[in-house]
Amino acid sequence: MQKTRIFLGAFTNQTNAQNLSCRALAKYLDKEKFEVYTLEIGHGNLKSQSVKGVHVFRCNFPVKLTGILGFFWGFYKADVVYLPRGLFINWQRFLCCVFKVKTFKTVRNVIDEDSLVSAMSQINRKLKGRISKGFDFVDRVYSMTPYMSEYNYKKWGIKSDKDCLLPPTDFEEFRKVARTRHQLRKVIFIGNDWKRKRLSIFLDLANKLQDIEFHVVGKGDQADFPNFLLKNVYAHGLLTEMELLEVITSADLHILPSNSEGLPRVWLETLANGIPSILFKGYGAEDFVKEGVTGFVVSSTDEAYQLIEGILDQSIDLSVLSKNCQAEAEIYDPIRLTKKYEQVIEDLYAS
Repeated sequence: MQKTRIFLGAFTNQTNAQNLSCRALAKYLDKEKFEVYTLEIGHGNLKSQSVKGVHVFRCNFPVKLTGILGFFWGFYKADVVYLPRGLFINWQRFLCCVFKVKTFKTVRNVIDEDSLVSAMSQINRKLKGRISKGFDFVDRVYSMTPYMSEYNYKKWGIKSDKDCLLPPTDFEEFRKVARTRHQLRKVIFIGNDWKRKRLSIFLDLANKLQDIEFHVVGKGDQADFPNFLLKNVYAHGLLTEMELLEVITSADLHILPSNSEGLPRVWLETLANGIPSILFKGYGAEDFVKEGVTGFVVSSTDEAYQLIEGILDQSIDLSVLSKNCQAEAEIYDPIRLTKKYEQVIEDLYAS
């Protein structure tokens, strides 16, 4: 049987949500059906993958040149191209015209004003604000949630397929050490873009609830957040995969105050470990958080505070939430989600 050749246009040895999803795809795509081509970056912070049936183009310095060469290589090799990122976006457009291969993209963000100055800033600058130009040159576009699809269509005219496509997240290490939480002692925040992710709300909660430990994972300027000086706030900085696993495993509740996200990878990792989440409204978290079952979606700091108080006085059963999270994680099993990508690739190639 002839295999379908798929190019994953991402650096699979560098920490980034899209890169990590492609790393999982490279690992789990059925090698009896697919020959996989992908990229690595010279200074990547993750180990190189060594998977049979996966071919890697290594982009060493200068990446502005070798990265473009890597995309040429991937387009030349492939029958179907997956473009999860805005890397070399104008070159992507050009290569789609030159090589008549089937292509698809995924949208990972609700593209609001906050994301335009952070997660989408580079694409916004290169496309001079014409965001739809970052998606209108491929055969198909997939969003992760119905809310995301509707918002980005109304705001930018980005047309997504009727079916959503969730990113595979290789959270097996988090799931293997999952445990049921019974008592709330430690709360965790994970993220780097502290202003957009509204870390100040997390720290305000720490100020109100000083009998609980509040742990911050990620990089930012602590001087911008006076509540970092609180005795119950612990800053961990950037962590390796194993260090992050250790910190998450010790936590009992995850809070992400951001109101500008897609489907947060940290939500999936904490879910798999048995940690319920409190997320905030604004980007469609209601599409994936089962309210009162695996967590909560709130509108304000006061609502979050009341929920934490409910967990502390046991009017909200933390152990039930935690068990529900472990069961819910099965829906997001990376092998299961990869099967959906396989269907997309096969359908595109046959069309």
